[in-house]
Amino acid sequence: METARVDIVYRPLRIAFAVHSSDLDGVRAAVRYCHCLWGGRFNPIILIDRPEAYRLMELFRPDIVTSVGNHDGLSEFKNRYAFLRNSGVPETLLYSSHGGREGTATVLDVRNLMVHRRDAPDWKAMVEHAIRVATWDSVDPLATLKLIGTDHWFPSQS
Repeated sequence: METARVDIVYRPLRIAFAVHSSDLDGVRAAVRYCHCLWGGRFNPIILIDRPEAYRLMELFRPDIVTSVGNHDGLSEFKNRYAFLRNSGVPETLLYSSHGGREGTATVLDVRNLMVHRRDAPDWKAMVEHAIRVATWDSVDPLATLKLIGTDHWFPSQS
């Protein structure tokens, strides 16, 4: 009898966030989602009104498409990729808090990674030295770039 070998490679779920480019609050919300989801930097934010939107969908090959915002074109874009709907993942990626309990993610989020790493020496050292959170005023003209993390887009010149 012949045997077959199967290699299984696990990776985070790749989620495409569809948003209209005129919806700056939607873009910011998509960036926030990417920051809290495991594998977030590999989740594309697709600006549906741009000509390259469909090419980006082919390039990133997401597992799921979810819309952010309430622009009219979002449902049409999502319907074009209806085959990417996954019955195991609800439409809402994050459950809101209710009944005195905090909200939770319906997909893997960074909390899972933090629980996994909490006993590692480098994590304990980081907690011991305190975690710093950068904040800025919401009216800052560069607030969106700071939210995205400009170090990924504009490497420092050494």
